[in-house]
Amino acid sequence: MEITQKELRERFVYNNETGKLIYRKNIGRMRKNTEAGQLKKRGYRHVSIGGKKFLVHRIIWLYVNGAIKTHMEIDHINHIKDDNRICNLREVTRLENCRNKSLSKKNTSGYIGVSKERKSKIWNVSFCIDNQQKFFGSFRKKEDAILHSKNVMRKIGFHENHGC
Repeated sequence: MEITQKELRERFVYNNETGKLIYRKNIGRMRKNTEAGQLKKRGYRHVSIGGKKFLVHRIIWLYVNGAIKTHMEIDHINHIKDDNRICNLREVTRLENCRNKSLSKKNTSGYIGVSKERKSKIWNVSFCIDNQQKFFGSFRKKEDAILHSKNVMRKIGFHENHGC
């Protein structure tokens, strides 16, 4: 099912200051002036339109911009999955989206790309690029590894929020 910007604007009102999508009129069980979409386990809001579920941030992008380019994703710049203010959304490729991720819960150093060898206690910097782990140096001090990691991320095109 394709949905158009016109159809969205007939159904919803978007508040770009709060990022909320609001029902313009009563639709089935949904009441006028209430927020559209349900918050799901992964943190994203979903809304049903014509029996099909859509991610609210994609609906908002379409509502504001009229289209989403083929094979593009909508990224939450600040990593907050239900912060759907248009200033927090950007249209990106899959690769760009992957280069703006939150720090993994498994990360023990507190910084993207920085890990410590248990035996030698040396800090290594490495990143997965094109599905291959690439090594960028070893350091005795964690601070040096962090600084180098940030420089590498900037050079290879990671978003400034990557790992925050």
